[in-house]
Amino acid sequence: MVAHPSDVAALAGLLISGVLVQPAAAALAAAHRGEAGLDESGRRRTMLAGLVFFVFAALFAVCVSYVAFTYVLSALAAYSLYYVRPLRLCRVTPAAGLLAGGIAVFLIQLGYSSYAGAAAALWMPKSVLLLALVAPLAAFTAREVWAPEESMLGLARRFGERRTRLVAAALAALACALPPVVLRSPWLAVVFVPAGVLVFVVVARAGATSMRRALTGTALALVASLAVWGTAKHPLLEREVAATSFSAALRASGDSGLPAGGDASPAARAMNEGLAFLQRGDQGAAVAAFRRAIEDDPEYVPAYLGMGAAYRMLGRASEAARAFRRALALDPGNAKARVGIAQTHMLHANPDSAIAELGRAMAADPRSSEATYTLALVYLDTGDLPREMDMLNRTVSIDPGHSAAYARLGDIHLSAGRYADAIAALKASLLGRIPVEHVHSKLANAYHSLGDVASAEAEIRKEIQLAPKMASPHAILAGLLAEQGRTDDARREFETALSLTKDEQLRALFQRQLDALRP
Repeated sequence: MVAHPSDVAALAGLLISGVLVQPAAAALAAAHRGEAGLDESGRRRTMLAGLVFFVFAALFAVCVSYVAFTYVLSALAAYSLYYVRPLRLCRVTPAAGLLAGGIAVFLIQLGYSSYAGAAAALWMPKSVLLLALVAPLAAFTAREVWAPEESMLGLARRFGERRTRLVAAALAALACALPPVVLRSPWLAVVFVPAGVLVFVVVARAGATSMRRALTGTALALVASLAVWGTAKHPLLEREVAATSFSAALRASGDSGLPAGGDASPAARAMNEGLAFLQRGDQGAAVAAFRRAIEDDPEYVPAYLGMGAAYRMLGRASEAARAFRRALALDPGNAKARVGIAQTHMLHANPDSAIAELGRAMAADPRSSEATYTLALVYLDTGDLPREMDMLNRTVSIDPGHSAAYARLGDIHLSAGRYADAIAALKASLLGRIPVEHVHSKLANAYHSLGDVASAEAEIRKEIQLAPKMASPHAILAGLLAEQGRTDDARREFETALSLTKDEQLRALFQRQLDALRP
């Protein structure tokens, strides 16, 4: 099944844009060919209708990616080559079939590379390439029956309509039989063989209009069946891919963590640059660096993870999900990729899917503190405090250096009035690997609630040392000093707080407190 909303949106966008391209191209073709009954005004209206369809097709494609937009452009270009003078490839059946096959190859490459990087398309199995070219070539012989007057080959004129129909029907049926044979799928044969029989009967007996409609409907149904089978069961090209050098990527199960500092490969260097950009908060530059790493090594799982993280920080959930899914395709047991996918579910406000994905991540790696902490954040969003605390405690038991988990535990204890527990958790947070903001302010709050004003003052002064340009710590210190009767020191701290903020509400509050200290 399609497991992520962004996947459904991308698939829907591609399908809708593909459907809209056809009437756009048909309208342009009718205008260029000068269909019977079209005067100049009718031609302009037809061109306008084609333009409207093209605009909507382009919009749906761009919603997926700019690469999908190139498909819309290539499809329209192909229709132009097919219908418009001077080439008008519709007059030459083999050329028209190869043109359709070229579009099919482009679509397969687009899908093949979408989860594994652009370079993966270079490893397309030869049998799939042959299928994409030969099947349309065989199917397009039916055009010799429904439009014999436009054909340069003139098979119907040379051999008679009956023989031409039989030959075209046989080749069109062969086009239906090729996918299950080439892909070695008996299940596909259940769908494609009856379709081949239907196509044979239609081409052999139906009129031109009925034939076009029946063939178009059958083709759409077969494409849909391929899509459904690929998403609901397993990739159709699984064994074909296994015969290519890309199989190593699909079987990758090595370390998917960050590269070691001594790894001097171009991909690792680009990866390290991306991580440095992330630490500096430059997610756009990080994405560019991770993309360079992927271009150097399309199998480099950490680069996909880094790209997904950068896109997630930018709020671009769909791109983030694709990057994480590429990492998962390369390394199916990678818990970090599943955590990343869960985080994109959270961006889509879909906690149930996030919880399910994190369950799979913890099943893949029971020691993944990243998975347990992310699940705690999901429970925070849903208001399930007991489960949140359970996941936070599990996180710190797995990773005693997880400062963010300890900081959140400190917040929970502080809100519940468990000040001693809050102090213990917040101090543990200070010993963690990654600094967490405002921990000293929270410690000051906890100590003050216990009546230990001296410790509270010491903690808030540490906060001021870490963030001297923040107004609130100075105001908190002023309040503590005022409690101890140190009025002059308190006034100076309030004046400092006033000088550091432009927020009118805070300034009014600090000013009232300062005025209260004046004799």
